[in-house]
Amino acid sequence: MNYAVPLFVILLIMVPAVFVGKYRDQWIHDQSELQAMQEEQIPNKGSVEILNGCGKKGLSDIYASFLRKNRFDVKKTGNVIVNNTSIWNYSKTMVISRTKDMQLAQEVATLLQTEPPVFIRTDYNESDVTVIIGHDYGDFTNEQQVPASR
Repeated sequence: MNYAVPLFVILLIMVPAVFVGKYRDQWIHDQSELQAMQEEQIPNKGSVEILNGCGKKGLSDIYASFLRKNRFDVKKTGNVIVNNTSIWNYSKTMVISRTKDMQLAQEVATLLQTEPPVFIRTDYNESDVTVIIGHDYGDFTNEQQVPASR
């Protein structure tokens, strides 16, 4: 009977350890999958701000979603505002580079199928590229569809 107590104690310790080990391995696997998904979703291209210059509600958020899916880091969305007034008279979508290196702006312009980007530097730039959406905005009826300027 002296052997029964230690065997019971060993089983009492071993059984939970087996289950803990199994769940620990699954947890480690889940954590590595989660980290891979997060790394995949982190934008790796420069910062972009998107401003609605045509007045169609929600358009800057749609463009932001499209650019994020294409790995751009969209920092800001909103409307074109001058003197506390929204401006809706942009006929063409514009891509503006806020840095002298025009490569990022060119990538955005190519993706959005707009005219080539222009360089305009101001004192309050928060992003590398500004997109001003005009009345020629593209259609996002299909997630994979690249917006085409009309």
